[in-house]
Amino acid sequence: MRKIYSFFLLVLISAFSLSCSSLVDYDGDLLLGVNQNGGSGGNGGSGSGGGSSMTGKVLVKMTSHTLNDAGQFEDATVTFNYVNNRFVSYTDEAGNGLNIEYNSSNKISRISAPGAVNSVFTYNGNVLSKVTSDITGFGNLETSYTFNGANLAKTVIISTVSLFSVSIKSYLEDNYETTANNITKDVTKIGLYDPTTGDLIISPDAATSSYGYDAKFAPFSLLPKEFSLYFSSLSPQTGYINSLNNPVNQTVTDQANGTATATITYEYDTDNYATKASSSDGEYYIYQYKKL
Repeated sequence: MRKIYSFFLLVLISAFSLSCSSLVDYDGDLLLGVNQNGGSGGNGGSGSGGGSSMTGKVLVKMTSHTLNDAGQFEDATVTFNYVNNRFVSYTDEAGNGLNIEYNSSNKISRISAPGAVNSVFTYNGNVLSKVTSDITGFGNLETSYTFNGANLAKTVIISTVSLFSVSIKSYLEDNYETTANNITKDVTKIGLYDPTTGDLIISPDAATSSYGYDAKFAPFSLLPKEFSLYFSSLSPQTGYINSLNNPVNQTVTDQANGTATATITYEYDTDNYATKASSSDGEYYIYQYKKL
């Protein structure tokens, strides 16, 4: 797998490994096969609490079979938990996971894991504008979101972390283009803040990702829109999970690594939701649903 922006990925992986690693492929490879169009209506980040759909079903489990950095396959399962059809948490096999809280407008207000991470959501009206995350013993991340009408246009993450007693402030920016409710292009920039002057130094090696899609429903479209906005901002080249349909191909180009491509094939249920996403190297994700 490609190791674009390895330092920034190290920061994010370390921060969220206790609770998030089963959901996000931090190399930016096209493996999830999931995306988002809001819980029960969410243009511009205005989806509701999620957990139901036109088909009257919920996403209850995701099983992954993926290669680790040593080239060995690993299996993991994440369970999505509901109370009165509202998505309230997800857990792994060991019981680790995140709890999800909502405000009076039925929007996600907090995502947290006791003793690990606390993420607070801020809105401009009903549109998500910022998420501030404190990671115990590590540092913090502040993610800002910009929309062009109903479409996600830009995310910026500023992280301040402590590694080996050294405070490091870094910058990650993704700019998106959308066609027919799908993110078709993502330009990623990274940078570091000078510890003496505070000036932001942007790397000249921007990465451009392009995507193609099927015409079927994605599993994460059954969850709140803010949930996928939150997770897609945790690493470069994963904004596609905010699209309406399932990504079937991805091309990533940057100066350091040249051009790489990935393709995904899907299986679907009778409601046209993806039940399995597979890549040519043997990795796959299986999605399970429950009728309401």
